[in-house]
Amino acid sequence: MDGNRAGNVGAGIDSAAETGRRLSLSSDIYMRLKKDILSFSLPRGSVIQEAVLAERYHASRTPAREALRRLVQEGLTVRKGRNYVVRTFTADEVQDFYEVREGLEKMAVRLAIERASDESLEALCKHIEKQTQATRRNDIATFNQLDTEFHVAIATMSGNRLLEREVSLLHDKVMLIRALELSHEAGMTNAMKDHQRIVDAMLRRNITVAEAEMRYHVRSVIALYRGFKEPPPSGLDLAIEPDPTRK
Repeated sequence: MDGNRAGNVGAGIDSAAETGRRLSLSSDIYMRLKKDILSFSLPRGSVIQEAVLAERYHASRTPAREALRRLVQEGLTVRKGRNYVVRTFTADEVQDFYEVREGLEKMAVRLAIERASDESLEALCKHIEKQTQATRRNDIATFNQLDTEFHVAIATMSGNRLLEREVSLLHDKVMLIRALELSHEAGMTNAMKDHQRIVDAMLRRNITVAEAEMRYHVRSVIALYRGFKEPPPSGLDLAIEPDPTRK
């Protein structure tokens, strides 16, 4: 191998390594930001500045930009000028989104009843127990995660991998929307009671009742959003600032 070829190969290896480091850093920033958004550490409507984000994670702006673009693709942030904003939802958007959710989750509960073992259905009771503990602690962030795990578990029991994937992806946005439901008075308690009724119907393998309970559970959030003009405030910091356009 001559000197030029060796140099080209070495440069290629260095370039590939640099690309790998950038992608790894971008993935790390993405995962941390997503966790902050879904745990409400980053309030809805918060402005995320690309340059400040890069400085926070000791990175260049390229991996920060790539992470933010992924969050835009997943519907968790939106682009506003040169910045990004943690997404908020209007009542009309919630209704559109939850109508789709209703169809998917009713299908999931029906298929789970038809296909899951008794042991799998009974395991849902453990989800309710964990939710009860989070409710007693008034731990909204944990309850929100447990809520998602509950619905994804039902989708998993459907035996339909495509349905499971769609429900799982859908619940990233649901976790943002659900903030109003859970922060409302008795929100966690009401959600937990809904879940208990769904599980009770599933244990009886009563598809009609289980679907009706799931439909009620989903539609109650639409009704709740229709009753509020603005989501309740939540607080925190980051390399972020409040959105000055929000009143």
